Amino acid sequence: MKKIAIVFVLLLVNISTARNAEKQIITWPEIDFSPFDIQSGPYKDKGLLDEVVKIIQQDLTEYKHERGELINFQRMWELFREGEKICYPGVIKSNLTESFGHLSVPVAVVPGFVLIIKKDKAHLFKNKSIVSLNDTLLAKHLFERENKYQRN
Repeated sequence: MKKIAIVFVLLLVNISTARNAEKQIITWPEIDFSPFDIQSGPYKDKGLLDEVVKIIQQDLTEYKHERGELINFQRMWELFREGEKICYPGVIKSNLTESFGHLSVPVAVVPGFVLIIKKDKAHLFKNKSIVSLNDTLLAKHLFERENKYQRN
């Protein structure tokens, strides 16, 4: 099974060398990325990455930690490119992410993302064990619902 390493991104422009009496601030953006970063419900703040953030913050005592606003990944990339002092542990290492941030060693290894299909619906996928996500999203018949109350 293909595994994806999730790495901790730390973009701190000049704060690692700064030794001011006042603690430097690291902002941890909130991203709705269940089950890794859970923003609501009974498991709020109990996702895998939520727990990783707590552990990292405990070890980075020389910094003040602030919870950022709820943003999407695109906004997070913009903040990284603009040089904002933010950290997020749920970034996959790639040429893109390495070009604007400092990546730590992986903080978690997770299985590749998959679609889970009920056995009684396998025929809709021609009983294939591997399907293309793009083809699946383009297959309109998968998203049509039978309207039991349709007038004739």
